Amino acid sequence: MNLATKDIRHNFGRFALTTVGIGLLLMIVMGMGGIYRGLIRETTLLVDKIGADLWIVQGSTRGPFAEISRVPANLEDRARAVPGVASARAGSRGVRIALLCRRNTKVAPTAATSSMSR
Repeated sequence: MNLATKDIRHNFGRFALTTVGIGLLLMIVMGMGGIYRGLIRETTLLVDKIGADLWIVQGSTRGPFAEISRVPANLEDRARAVPGVASARAGSRGVRIALLCRRNTKVAPTAATSSMSR
């Protein structure tokens, strides 16, 4: 322990700078973890509160939360025409990013999706 104390006294500036650097690193890592947990919580909360049975997004995208997904304007009407769909509406403030569909009967999502792609 005596050697460590001598080394700290001899190079106190380097010791202080290293301590500050490690503290900042830990703060950044903990902040990133908090941001990640917050994003996951907000996303799951949004999905749970909207209550859609089916999300329709643009093909070759990673979904409505990872990147923008634009769908044609007539897709909302086409989704309403599928048997078993009670309502369909575009999400996200007028920009057609995703369609949210609610079913009034139990129709398999694959049947609804294949009917809309015709």
